[in-house]
Amino acid sequence: VTRLSSNKLASTLATVYVEVFRNLPLAVLLFLVALQLGESLPLFTDEANISELIYYSNQGIYIPNPETNMLILSILLILGVWSWNKYKDYNAQKDPDYQYSDNPLLWPLVLILCLFLIFSNASHPDYVKDDPLNRIFLNIPGSWDVIEGSGFEITPEFLAMIIGLTLFTASVVAEIVRGSIQSLPRGQIEASISLGLSSYQRLRLVILPQALRSMIPLLNSQYMNVWKNSSLAIIVAYSDIFYVIFVMMNNLGKLIPLFLLLLVTYQAGSLLISGIMNYYNSRVTKVKI
Repeated sequence: VTRLSSNKLASTLATVYVEVFRNLPLAVLLFLVALQLGESLPLFTDEANISELIYYSNQGIYIPNPETNMLILSILLILGVWSWNKYKDYNAQKDPDYQYSDNPLLWPLVLILCLFLIFSNASHPDYVKDDPLNRIFLNIPGSWDVIEGSGFEITPEFLAMIIGLTLFTASVVAEIVRGSIQSLPRGQIEASISLGLSSYQRLRLVILPQALRSMIPLLNSQYMNVWKNSSLAIIVAYSDIFYVIFVMMNNLGKLIPLFLLLLVTYQAGSLLISGIMNYYNSRVTKVKI
């Protein structure tokens, strides 16, 4: 969407991002991201932190560990707000004088409240620099550790895989979105302008609902590619299903059963993604144009 902006700076930056990362081989991109993280993150002995809430080093990133009940409460809050909006719109549409009203600040405020609930009572990472006998070894970094359960750990390997897949896939998805929007007739945009809709309302109520009809089938294939491309996590030494089975094949030698297990795993994930996207596609194309 930014690439279609009338702002030359914004559209140029979006174009550069898309053309750079879309044309990079994913394996090379994963390797470059992992290499950059290894060089830029501080050593464990020089652990850095952000307001003593987030600790990061080359051994991992530790963030506050949220409580389960707060996670459940946040999910229930989101479902409650969504259900209330659906109920309100359903009743309002029965009124012959119904006029659509949209509050773009509602969901950002709900998400901010949920983040506050999740991290308000979260357990913070706690670094220890002694042994079980309470003998302090400040000069022996190998004895330092983070108390188990005091923080949620994000390993550098997992972070490298997520960043690499996100940068690559987002650039491809951006082109799918841009092409689907530009395929709409110009008259649809002019009609929404004549109705007095703002740019946000035009995008949300007129452009995207129609663009989704051609966008979802392409996104379906791309989301399945993300699932299958995750097997490249072996490049950054992340222990995903492919890496674990690869190690087992080298150690056990039972190639056929392990290959079948690997194929069934990826097939099940692809079928699940395809089923969800096909269901959503049927909902979007329910109304014929």
